[in-house]
Amino acid sequence: MSGRVATCCPGCPRGRCAPSSGGGAGSRTWIARQLTRHSHLAHSSIEPWLVRGQVRGRGADCEPLIAHVRPLARVGHRALLEADESYAAWQTRAFRSLTG
Repeated sequence: MSGRVATCCPGCPRGRCAPSSGGGAGSRTWIARQLTRHSHLAHSSIEPWLVRGQVRGRGADCEPLIAHVRPLARVGHRALLEADESYAAWQTRAFRSLTG
């Protein structure tokens, strides 16, 4: 976690990390979409992490703020790139199924 994230109060901002039921695309695609939302981090010095904690409020963009953060894994550059490719392939298939 970067120092910038660790100083947020009442918790650290994070994205939701559990797919909603009825999403229809499958958990692999859902995970790829979540990582793609943060793919700009692959080209920065900020290292994204998968963390666990307790939701303590909402941030300015309505993202959950968590406290008692426990890092589980760093999300590597390669994982972000793979997520971009996987989600783009799913979007192409979904578009083709709509246009038949």
